[in-house]
Amino acid sequence: MLKEHTKQRQEHFTLLLKQHGGDLFKAMAGMFQDIISDAPDKKNLPFLKNALLNMTHKVEHTFAGMFSSSMMDDSLDKISPLINKKYLNISEDKELFYVMQILTSVTIRNFIEKFSRDLTDEEAINNYTSELTLLKYGLYRKTEE
Repeated sequence: MLKEHTKQRQEHFTLLLKQHGGDLFKAMAGMFQDIISDAPDKKNLPFLKNALLNMTHKVEHTFAGMFSSSMMDDSLDKISPLINKKYLNISEDKELFYVMQILTSVTIRNFIEKFSRDLTDEEAINNYTSELTLLKYGLYRKTEE
């Protein structure tokens, strides 16, 4: 069931990348919001909450399967052409793998945070957006020496 859910989310992510002109950060934010909102009836949220709060390595591997190393070659081949790389500070597709791993880790952690702390959708989206902004613009402030 989790594999089917992940496959559907992967297809939705592809659509979001196209809608946002290849902007990876906008697509990730859109996907996060869509998943926690799960409009209109939120029928998948209890399943997702249970999977994330009772996460094992197998569940994590399946859930993160959109971008995990074992599935990365196939997934990356499909989504890489859709990502507008001019927005990213990378020099080759190999680095895109690491970008996706970082974003996936932050996303999963934010899902867990939403459910474990019982955050409202708005609180969860604000937290996630703040973290994406820090990643997008960098954590290290360049100063003149």
